[in-house]
Amino acid sequence: MKSLARKIRPSPRNKGPSDKSGMFANASRPHSCKECEKLLVDLAAPNSNQRDTLDGVVVSMSLFDARAAFLNGCDLIRWIFEEWLKGTWPENHYLDLKFTFVIRGDIFNNTSEISVSVGDQFSDEHLPASAALFEVTAYQGDPAADWIVRRPPLSLIPHELMFCLARRWINACVDDHEQCSSQNPNFTPTRLIDVGEIGDDLLLYLHETPEVGVNYTAMSYCWGGNQPVKTIKSTFKENCRKIEFSSLPKTLQDAVTCTRNLEYRYLWVDSLCIIQDDPDDVAREIATMPSVFGEASVTICAASATDCKQGFLQNWQHSSTDDTYRWTLPFRSPQGKKGTILLSYNRGQNGYSINAIPKDHICTRAWTLQETLLARRMLVFRERDVRWTCRGIDHLDEWCMPLFENAAQDYDIRNYHPAGELKSPFTDRLISRDGILYEFIALVTLYTSRKLSLYEDRLTAISAVAKTYSGTIQARYLAGLWDYNLVTQLLWQRGEDYEGLLKEGEETPPNWSQKRYDYYVKRARPRARFATFVAPSWSWASCPESLDYRDPEDYSAHASAIIIECEVEPLYSSAPFGAVKSGYLKIKGRLLRTTLRCSSMTEVGVYTYSIWEGADNMPGGQLIHDAFEPDWLPNSIVDAWCLEIVPEVDDIEFSPLGLILQSAGEGFKIIGSFRYPRWWKNREGVPQKAPKRPWPWEPEPRTVTII
Repeated sequence: MKSLARKIRPSPRNKGPSDKSGMFANASRPHSCKECEKLLVDLAAPNSNQRDTLDGVVVSMSLFDARAAFLNGCDLIRWIFEEWLKGTWPENHYLDLKFTFVIRGDIFNNTSEISVSVGDQFSDEHLPASAALFEVTAYQGDPAADWIVRRPPLSLIPHELMFCLARRWINACVDDHEQCSSQNPNFTPTRLIDVGEIGDDLLLYLHETPEVGVNYTAMSYCWGGNQPVKTIKSTFKENCRKIEFSSLPKTLQDAVTCTRNLEYRYLWVDSLCIIQDDPDDVAREIATMPSVFGEASVTICAASATDCKQGFLQNWQHSSTDDTYRWTLPFRSPQGKKGTILLSYNRGQNGYSINAIPKDHICTRAWTLQETLLARRMLVFRERDVRWTCRGIDHLDEWCMPLFENAAQDYDIRNYHPAGELKSPFTDRLISRDGILYEFIALVTLYTSRKLSLYEDRLTAISAVAKTYSGTIQARYLAGLWDYNLVTQLLWQRGEDYEGLLKEGEETPPNWSQKRYDYYVKRARPRARFATFVAPSWSWASCPESLDYRDPEDYSAHASAIIIECEVEPLYSSAPFGAVKSGYLKIKGRLLRTTLRCSSMTEVGVYTYSIWEGADNMPGGQLIHDAFEPDWLPNSIVDAWCLEIVPEVDDIEFSPLGLILQSAGEGFKIIGSFRYPRWWKNREGVPQKAPKRPWPWEPEPRTVTII
């Protein structure tokens, strides 16, 4: 087939808007016309064989008819012409060409898509262009919904209908989901905002100690900096009398509107319900967060709002910056029932997955992780749609998504859960005590990868999650760690955040594993330690970076060091899981006084080092910094101590491994960890077992105090 082509434009009387903002059907109502209505997805046709799935169904339109549809203003064909065919039509054989729409997918695996190609119906030759992929969905209740499980986003329905649907979700959850039921029905937050009822004059006020067990909504949102309206000591009494609706930032105005439309009278918002300049009140109220979010009738999540001023109840009218386009095609079931399917396409992603859980802005913030985990029910307002999520949902269905996965996206938090008799507080699975510990560690890893505006909140912003786990793990909480299997929890290390080193708009190198060291090595700069005390040096909370935790089960059976004593003093007695004032750890293990000579950086944040004392024949290994220290510069020499946590074990890839200590008054502080590779590459790049060399540990284990 020749590639000759020519431009063609629709006739003036049918010509649509020529500007990009109105070129395609990107408003809230998807496009449909009598031309594209000819593309019938017909399961009642004689050759359909009474399909029980849409997989492999083909509908087509001749190129001659497609050109006529284009001239008559069909938006779907116009899109194919402008965006996919790049504004050209083939000049020859156009009567023999056809557009072929092939529906692929398995309704049982929740996948449905349509690919479109242009080809010669006799020779199956295709134009030199890749097929366009469309997401296909169906509205609930439509005959097509029996074959297509995916639902379009709620951005395509009015707010009134969305709130009606949300109330139906809430009622269904209350009636049918035992796991979403209240654990403490008599709990009521210290303060709530009274938003009145639909039809009342909008007069807000901060309501202290309302009657016990009232229904209320809770708000989860990103502050985005200092709040223009908040409760402080000087405004507390005035806020109890009146809060002007017009004075609230848009996100909180939308929260009030949402609460009233969901037919609740009370709303909890941290910036208004906690006295922000009263440290005792802050500590006391944050300690109640498991109950605040756990007992809320529903949590309103402003997932897409970057700050309190942006709002989340905006009309989802897709503007010129929105690359998503939508159309409808007719559908007929095997029983002859007529319906409609919805096509969606996203230009920036070569296809648009409506049901994918996005990386919403709220998922980048540290504080909001525990809010999402603690909530019983959540109404999530995203950039393009709204989702319902609760603990009783264990699969994607309609506009719903599992709550736990929404909180823990990008980290497979449930990939390790050995069977046991303890119930996970968030997954409701019966797992072992080690599994509970690892689940908490995985959450900490996820938490530290998120952004936190105030480093003083390092322990506070996950304190509610820690409090929730305390009853299950049955151990003392010690500044982010537990006294169960504590010795191997000390083997945390600073994470290797390669993505964080990318410049804005920069893509990851294609050969990631091979080139990552060369690509990032010159950019890696560990951040400095916190300016003031946040946690003891043995706690991950003392490190300003994201966390990379070793699996405690790997080393617990081999640990040589023994914990003698560990104590922490909370900053506030009313918040034992929050910020700490001080802490110490007494540990007994083998020590090696040595000199560290940093020779080069081989990974992001990982330096090679040599351990020697009067001779250069000591084993070499790797040192992982907790944070930037002025002494830790290439080719510098530092006096330090090695504390063995795990001895040399053939089954462990890196051993021995332990902690690097420096003297700090009457005790020590941890400045990093060391590990010795059991395998390395020779000059030819071939892996070989590292030679065994003796480590000159002190003859007897010693007890040291780490602060």
